[in-house]
Amino acid sequence: MVVLPMDALMLLLPATWAPQHWKAFASLALIVLLLFTAGGRYRARLQLGVLDELPSIMAKLLIAVAVVATVTALRHETGVLESFLAAAVVAMGLVVLGRIVTTQLILLGRRRRIVAHHALLVGGGAVSTTIATILQDDPRFGLRVIGHVDNDPPGLARSAAPYLGRLEDMDRIVREEKVRVILVADGRFAETDLLDLVRTPACYRCDLLVVPRLHEFHTQAGLVDNIGAIPVMRIRTPALRGLSRVLKRAFDIVLSSVMLVLASPVMALCAVAVRLDGPGILFRQERVGRDGEYFHCLKFRSMRP
Repeated sequence: MVVLPMDALMLLLPATWAPQHWKAFASLALIVLLLFTAGGRYRARLQLGVLDELPSIMAKLLIAVAVVATVTALRHETGVLESFLAAAVVAMGLVVLGRIVTTQLILLGRRRRIVAHHALLVGGGAVSTTIATILQDDPRFGLRVIGHVDNDPPGLARSAAPYLGRLEDMDRIVREEKVRVILVADGRFAETDLLDLVRTPACYRCDLLVVPRLHEFHTQAGLVDNIGAIPVMRIRTPALRGLSRVLKRAFDIVLSSVMLVLASPVMALCAVAVRLDGPGILFRQERVGRDGEYFHCLKFRSMRP
């Protein structure tokens, strides 16, 4: 809630003493925020530290500056470009300074328990016990463990994380307890069963953190974090929603349209060759698509009628 506005402010601040570049800095801020959003830079880490994120932040800042500087160089004289680059370097430094400030604000909120997202542990083994103890003793991670689920109760000691039910009860618990984070550790449960249980509508809205043990989850993109000395992966769901879905759909349509135009000569030759081979050019087949809806798949005929 505080990092994105601070980034935007720091990126636009140089326009106050270099107003001739206000369009360039507005474009720079837009590109940087899009890059940060797409790269997960606005998903708060458990173990906060500016140095950990600095390489990624600087890389995206440099990409954005390079794009805006290229456009500036094509439209203006060298002196204008040099002036913009000098102010852009200051803007990059201000972004890093802003990140230091926001990191301290977030840590302050966590220490005072202003920020304490409800977390549900999956598993009641030794690793889960350690995680529950760390999160209970150290508020800097911003999580408050409400309990754990496992198929072999009682699991963790009641003082650390009370037993709330079996894995199939997880959907109900998430709704009733307003869980924001599901943290998968060790316990007596089938890993394949868990894959479906964390994809229910209630669990889908939660952040999914996994101690690297479930190999099935490793096929998805994950961001490595830590709880104490225990590595944790933040699993990023492959399903797109909101603005990301709109952008992805627009990209698909534009790219496929361009490729269809470029491939049209080859496709025309294929159509002629198929027609010379026999009657009919296209093969039509009804198939099942997303959400069980039927659609017609069109292909060049590859077999004789």
